[in-house]
Amino acid sequence: MTASDTNVAEATEQAAARRILDLFLPAAAALAVHRLPGGLSGAAVFVCQSTDQKFALKRWPPGTKAARVDEVHQWLTESRRTCSLIPALVRSTLGATRLSWESYHYELATWVPGEPVDDQSDGDRLAEMIAAGAEAIAKFHDSARHLGVSNSPPPAVLRRLGRIDALRRELPAALADQPSPTPTLRWAADWLRRVGSGTLDAAAFRLGRWAGQLLPTQVVLRDVHRDHVLFLDHRVSGIVDFDALGIDSIAADLGRWVAGLLSRELTEPAESADRLWAAAERGYRRYGRISSGEIELARDIAAASEVIQLANWVVWTHSDWPRFHHCKDLVDRRVSEIMRRMESDPNRLSAG
Repeated sequence: MTASDTNVAEATEQAAARRILDLFLPAAAALAVHRLPGGLSGAAVFVCQSTDQKFALKRWPPGTKAARVDEVHQWLTESRRTCSLIPALVRSTLGATRLSWESYHYELATWVPGEPVDDQSDGDRLAEMIAAGAEAIAKFHDSARHLGVSNSPPPAVLRRLGRIDALRRELPAALADQPSPTPTLRWAADWLRRVGSGTLDAAAFRLGRWAGQLLPTQVVLRDVHRDHVLFLDHRVSGIVDFDALGIDSIAADLGRWVAGLLSRELTEPAESADRLWAAAERGYRRYGRISSGEIELARDIAAASEVIQLANWVVWTHSDWPRFHHCKDLVDRRVSEIMRRMESDPNRLSAG
């Protein structure tokens, strides 16, 4: 894409955002609007600043069904009644929280100030922030519990077991294909060539013991990684990004939250991991109930998910690199975080 093409695309996006804002906020012309750097999901987020209030205008990823957006909005609206950590959705002049324009769906929400956990946090500070994030997750779970709780095998386990089966076919083809597009991905591919098959088997074994167990499931976040819990003055200011909201075990959220932060603490990895998991459990129990079995499941999900995510990135970037080229630095960051954790604690899948 040429610079001229890029400018045209940006102008088109900006014009569409303005049209949508006119329907959400009749005084939208008074707002300053600019797009945030893109992530990996395909969604776009625009910061909208007025003289006294700030909003986030989100364009959902292409291909998202209207019914899916409406489902998420219904859950968020109910959760927001008792959990102020959830941003408030704004209703348009038409009375809806979702507006559609040229096959995209948009929402407008109040802005959540704050930043994710700082990469430079020391061990004690990191443990405190993991505990605070776990408490915030417990508050969301409590706010969503009245939407319904049932018992079933944990969907997070079944999805991961299915993905491991698929990776046993897809990964060897990717590793035998052309060289990885970046040095970080080559590092990951080389590691997977050496021990990937055995590590996937270990992940499947660790998850498999949960596949037939019935555990409580409810609406959970399902993708509550580091960037989605924001802090202001070392306190949680809010939770953002609800694309993955769905039914699962609460353990899936705790596992996702801690797994994304374990690579921050690499000295004496096994002991450090235990300390951070203890902080997460302590934080969650400050507000919510979680059984020892759900804590164990969270740890198993976290340990197994690392190799699945690593293999996913190698497969995806080999098969469709143009899709990720614009955000290659973000991909490299995610992959290097996983690799540091892998190499710092080679026994993580045999632990617990």
